[in-house]
Amino acid sequence: MEEESVGQWSAPEIAYLLTLWGEESVQDKIKGSYRNKSVFEDISAAMAEKGYRRSWLQCQRKVKALKSKYKEVKDHNSKSGNGRITFQFYDQMDRILGDKPSVTLTNVLDSSQDREDTDISTGRNCHAHINVC
Repeated sequence: MEEESVGQWSAPEIAYLLTLWGEESVQDKIKGSYRNKSVFEDISAAMAEKGYRRSWLQCQRKVKALKSKYKEVKDHNSKSGNGRITFQFYDQMDRILGDKPSVTLTNVLDSSQDREDTDISTGRNCHAHINVC
């Protein structure tokens, strides 16, 4: 096997990784399993066929980092008063993970409730009335 890449991932390389990882059959294999080395070995091999030389571990770590970024953005956007943010692969990640329990909101607010938050930029407490539709 040829030596794998050690540099930055290119956008097309990440998009292809997500295409492979997002396939329903792959998601079914990963669901509820902590031992997914073989799945990422298959993804690594498929990427190699397209000329992308990444080890299974590099693929696994990149997916983990993308999932973390996705959750961070989704969390930020779910909070009232926050401006919407995104990242380059958000839409592709949302198609794959959007309905997964591990990334959906676990605390559902009543239809109307008062809440006090801290503004990160000022450190001040803010009292807000939240209406959830």
